[in-house]
Amino acid sequence: MNERRQYHRYLLHTEINHESVNSRQSSTAVTKDISHGGICITTKGFPLAIGDTYAINFMLPGVSDPIKALAEAVWIKEEGRIFDNGLMFTRISAQAREMIDDFSIGSIEEK
Repeated sequence: MNERRQYHRYLLHTEINHESVNSRQSSTAVTKDISHGGICITTKGFPLAIGDTYAINFMLPGVSDPIKALAEAVWIKEEGRIFDNGLMFTRISAQAREMIDDFSIGSIEEK
């Protein structure tokens, strides 16, 4: 499989709240990495539903305002009962995207 990424990903380990727009179920997870176009979050016991839209809310280190966005679950990788869930931003403010881009400067790139 030849994976081609549109944006570079940067390591980010912070708590994230996510709520399915469809089922209104909400939970908390941990982020793994972030890019200009989306975020990867790790869930335990269950994956997110591919194709569902999630309202997400999280903090970036050193930033006082939370990032709030809508994102679609586009891929899942399972290892044991731990799931990495790839979310693509579908609605995010220009200010939030700028905060993500500013965070990326000087951050460690995910390999």
